[in-house]
Amino acid sequence: DVEAGSLAKAVELLRGVQPEMWTTAHIVEYLGQLVEAKEGYDGISARSGERPAVRVMNLHKVKGLEAPVVFLADPSGEYDHDVVRHIDRSSHRITGYMAIYGKRRGRGRARLLAHPSDWESLTEREKGFLRAEALRLRYVAATRSAAATVITQREKGNNNNPWRYFDDYLSRETVLADPGPQSAPPEEKETVPERAVKEAGAAIAARLEQAGKMTYDSRRAKEYALSLEADADSAEDLAGPASGFPPSPPSEEGEHGVEWGTVIHLLLQLAMEEPQADLKNAAQSALAENGLDPELAESATAIIRSVMASQVWERAQQSDRRFIEVPFQVLREEAGGVPTMLRGAIDLIFEEKDGWVLVDYKTDSLAGKKPGDLVRKYAPQIRLYAAAWGECTGEPVKEAALYFTRADLLLPVP
Repeated sequence: DVEAGSLAKAVELLRGVQPEMWTTAHIVEYLGQLVEAKEGYDGISARSGERPAVRVMNLHKVKGLEAPVVFLADPSGEYDHDVVRHIDRSSHRITGYMAIYGKRRGRGRARLLAHPSDWESLTEREKGFLRAEALRLRYVAATRSAAATVITQREKGNNNNPWRYFDDYLSRETVLADPGPQSAPPEEKETVPERAVKEAGAAIAARLEQAGKMTYDSRRAKEYALSLEADADSAEDLAGPASGFPPSPPSEEGEHGVEWGTVIHLLLQLAMEEPQADLKNAAQSALAENGLDPELAESATAIIRSVMASQVWERAQQSDRRFIEVPFQVLREEAGGVPTMLRGAIDLIFEEKDGWVLVDYKTDSLAGKKPGDLVRKYAPQIRLYAAAWGECTGEPVKEAALYFTRADLLLPVP
């Protein structure tokens, strides 16, 4: 209860200081201070104010809590027990020492049977720690109330009363009269009609059913777009069957097509950001990380070099602004369905004088495929990406295209 409440309080503290923070990194750093208790704050309960009138707890459990009125009860006695173990906390390594005692006989102390060397010194050190811990607990006891603290005493024999340390501060306080034996008020019985029970059960079942219904969905933008039926009339058959393209690297339909596409995208991003980078070395590392043969580095590098020599790459390099691997997310409301959050990333988009140009890289093999069929296949994805860019930036895309890296082929998408 207290841990959950303290977490909620930490979030509220974070919200309170957010206007004073300059970056997300500062907010994360402050959150780390809260988590590691470097930024002190009292814990609170996570439960609502509707609680039992009285809670009975020991001092260890009330740390961080507060109540309007606190009773320091049970003045039955405080005793000095034998030290049976000592924990050395003076270094980064914690070491424990233990003594062995026999059975206690009557009210006398138990017989010490075995102990580590220098046990008397270790005992005194442990007693000092226990005295300090007792002082900390008394501080907890004295600081839990918001309005009043009631300290109980025995009628006589308060020498061992654990609250006797507060006596010097109570001389001018009011002594409350003993109310005598008390009994709890009788519980009022309430009869619930059978019809009310059935109605409540039906209402609970209805809420559970409603809670189990999906209220939103989240999908990859590419998968969502390609699941839509492409408009067959949206693209022309630009050429006859494509052929003669090198089949050596994996295609997207192959066993490692996704991994190969990931490698090519990474290298294209590197080439756009750092044109002088060692592409072959980067290709070997990327291939190995994606479970592919590093020997394919030559093929991957050749594809990147070919793309870098293309007209669209030159246009991007000469543009006023260009961005690569731009993440986005947009919400789509489907008729009869639930709102769907679509997430994706735009491979390349650059701004020319008359507007934005969006390019999506494809690593498909074009052997035996018609460019027009490929445009029809991917047109919904590219249109979605272009629409997402317009929604997120307020600036429309003037031109969108597919760029097939292996064939150095740019296909406009109407």
